[in-house]
Amino acid sequence: MTYSHIVFTLPKDLWLVIKDEWECFRDLSAVTFQVMKEIMREREGQEITPGMISSLQTYGQDIKYNVHFHNVITDGGLTAKENAFKEVYYFPYEKLRKKWQEYSLKVIQKYVKDDVEKFLNWYPKGFNVRRIKAKIKKKELLGYIARYLRHPPISNRRIVYYDRKITKIVCEDDNNKWYVTFTVEEFIGGLIQHIPKKGFKVIRSFGIFSRRKYKVEYKTKKIIVDKQEIITKYFDVNCGIRCSKCGRIMELLGFFDPSYARKPPPEERIQKELNSLDS
Repeated sequence: MTYSHIVFTLPKDLWLVIKDEWECFRDLSAVTFQVMKEIMREREGQEITPGMISSLQTYGQDIKYNVHFHNVITDGGLTAKENAFKEVYYFPYEKLRKKWQEYSLKVIQKYVKDDVEKFLNWYPKGFNVRRIKAKIKKKELLGYIARYLRHPPISNRRIVYYDRKITKIVCEDDNNKWYVTFTVEEFIGGLIQHIPKKGFKVIRSFGIFSRRKYKVEYKTKKIIVDKQEIITKYFDVNCGIRCSKCGRIMELLGFFDPSYARKPPPEERIQKELNSLDS
């Protein structure tokens, strides 16, 4: 399985319209997944559920407001009928941009008073969606996510000048480099505006990566409580496990549900079980 890094961007005319509308950002993040799922379904003619990790970023190179979503998505997904992974790599980008435009504007209209239909005419080709990198292998994924899906608006290395009154930062894009100068107050204000409200999840997972789906499936699993059944199931023997040091058959002291809140089991509980054997 490989992955793609796809960025969904809103036009700059909308950035300040939805500024600080964190519930709107949450819904827009879900919309990016909805768009990708529908595009895959239409292309393959069947229901396909990909896995996606989406990260909201509200800043650009110059730390000014710039709303976009960095998404890492599987190149395909699980089919509904066969429950098998189906690779889907090529997308009709014209349709992808139009869907992103249509669905995002529906979400935004719920949170703002201004009429947003004008943006359909202002951007007849849809809103920008682009694939940054394709065919990312699993072994590269963790480092890639750490680098692109969550980082601060600016790193220390980009601050090239500071004299208690003026702060200058360097911006780089492809082969271009430019500098932006702020007063100290402007610089601090520029950083503060990107702090999400308390409890807001900047990174969200969808589809086969959804934690919520995993929890639902987990709760339906049978919890085995019989000691001998546990030994048979997990060690594939009927006579228990023989200690490699003393040669005696080891006795199962207890079974702890994987959802046990305190892991590993508290030391005093284990000691209590051992003492009961001695007595």
